[in-house]
Formats: sequence, structure tokens, C-alpha cells
Amino acid sequence: VFTGCCYAAAANLASYIANDAAREGQVRSKRTLCIVEIVSFSGYVIGGLVITAAYALGDSVPVINGVMVATNLLLNMVLQCGLQITEYDKSMRLGTIVFVVAVYQLAFLGPRPHDELRLVEVFTTPDAIAWFVLLLVSCIVSAGGVFATAAAPMESYPKIVAWSILISVLSSVSDNAAATFGLMDDWLLGISLFFYACVSLLVLYLSSKAPGICDAAVYVPMQLCTQMSFNMLTGFFVWMDATRLPRVEPYLAAFAICILGVYLSSGNLDLVVGFHRWRLRHHVLARTTFGKAVLELVATMQQQEQAVELSDEAEDHEFDDEVPTAIHNMLTMGMHRQIFTAEGLADLVVELRRGAEA
Repeated sequence: VFTGCCYAAAANLASYIANDAAREGQVRSKRTLCIVEIVSFSGYVIGGLVITAAYALGDSVPVINGVMVATNLLLNMVLQCGLQITEYDKSMRLGTIVFVVAVYQLAFLGPRPHDELRLVEVFTTPDAIAWFVLLLVSCIVSAGGVFATAAAPMESYPKIVAWSILISVLSSVSDNAAATFGLMDDWLLGISLFFYACVSLLVLYLSSKAPGICDAAVYVPMQLCTQMSFNMLTGFFVWMDATRLPRVEPYLAAFAICILGVYLSSGNLDLVVGFHRWRLRHHVLARTTFGKAVLELVATMQQQEQAVELSDEAEDHEFDDEVPTAIHNMLTMGMHRQIFTAEGLADLVVELRRGAEA
């Protein structure tokens, strides 16, 4: 719980400064930005030390991580609303509450603490090796995505996904590495602590930078959800959590509710809307419902222009009702598919007003 509070406070500090500068058009001094980065990084360090101690006690990593994530997400909502960074609608508030309730269930459905394990045997099973390879590939690909989307805006989905996966993979590795500390000898523990400290510092640095680079309202829930999923899968493939669960099905169902709760709380993240926009960009316009509405509007306006040119005078009012109807259909379909944003429609109304005054 304490770690979740530290992480949420650190993330929203960086996000608030970035959004306030963009909203007010003010350029922060380098000294101010440096202080913000130091404070934010310190919050991640303190929280990281506390949760490392919790992992080392031997309890289930996914359950501990779930409690931390629930606290983080709940406080993130409070701070986002209180600092006026993002307005949470009904679905976002409900998704956060559903997630917290699901994590409460995990405390009773999660795997029992493991007995003494031999790390060599655990880490050299075929499932564990395949999972480690997949984590390495995910880390390399996401790191490439971070560099490729460096110039993209904060709201860019590929940018947010790349940052989320990169930090989630590194965080999952460090989380599960901390769970091995109680199973190591003195000399091996010292070596592991050194490498753990290096990876943790990298994770903390990236975690303190990401909210100021990505849209925090989307990035924070996505990253937390991805990290939870990686930890849960690591528990199955590496720690053999399935053998220590009373029932696997309720545990997976609770995790599914957690993921759906995070998805519901991410108001700016909609996979269906993203699919519609992808279809609109990569297919012929007439193949989509919205595309047909756009083409119908264009055809109606062209017919009106041709009628006016042929009559020399705008006496024919045949299209006076058809053009507004086509505009209405196009805007309605765009809003239904969420192709238009509220800000985009507001800008459209302002431009129409200026055109009418001119």
C-alpha cells in the first residue's frame, strides 16, 4: 500500500508539471524541472525499497503486486481529478473500483507461500526458459519502439504501448528477482543484489520519466495492467503457482476482472475505436460505415455546386435540406465510432462560427 502511494504521487507530479506547462504555455526553468525529476525519482526509490522487502519475504509476487497496483490506481484517480490533470467519467471511476474489489479477492484466492525451492531446478525447466526468452524479446522490441516513437505526441498509442511493455518487463524481472533473495547463499545473494540494484535504478529512472512523456491517464493503467499480467504468467511458468493454488479457475477469473477493470478505467484507451481508426486509414473509404457517410456528404455537396453553376443563380433549394442531413449523418456516425473527439468538434464549431462572421 505504501509503495502504491509513493508511485502514484511520483507519477502524477511529473504528469502535472508536463500538462500544466502545455496547458498554460509556460516554459519551466531547468532548475524547476531538475527538482521535479529528483523528487519524482526519490518517490520511486522509496517505494521500490519497501516493496522489495515485501517480495523477499516469500509471499506471492502477483498478489503483492496486485495490492500495490490497486493502491496506485485508486490514488492515481484521486490525484488526476484533484490536480485537474484528467476528468474521470463514470466508466473510469467504476473501472477503478472494480479493480480494487478484484484485488481484494486475490488476497484470498492467490497461491500459498512457497516452501524451500532450489533455484537451479526452478529456473531451468523448459517452461521457465521459454518464458525468459519471450521476456528478452519483448524487452528488445519495446526498447526499439521507445526510440522509434521518441518524437511522437504524448497521446500516441504506439508510444504508450512501447513504454508500458518495456517498463513492465523490467519491473517484472526485478520483482521476481527480489523474491529469490530469501533462497540464496551469502555470496550469491551479494552478486544478485548488485545486479538487482542496477536494473531497479534503470526501472525507477524510466518510471519517473514515462508519465511526463506519455499521457498518464492511459499510460499508468496500461503499464500497471501489463506488469500484473507479466508477474502472473511468471508465477505460472517459473514459480509453479498452479501447484500452490486451491483452485486455478477463480484465480484466473479474478485476474481477468482486474485486467477488465483497468481497461474500463482507461477512458482514453479503446481497442475497438483504435480498430475502427486503423480500418479507416488502411482501407478504401467506402468500405467503412463512416467512410460511406463522408462520401455521401461529398457527393451531395458536389451535386449542389453543379446545380448552382447550371442555374447561374442559387434559386434551386433542392439541396438545402440534403446537405445539412448529410453533415448530420457524418458527424453522428463519427461520434458513434468515436472518430471525433470532443475537442475536435469544439474546434469545428469555432471555425464554423468564424466562417459565418466572415
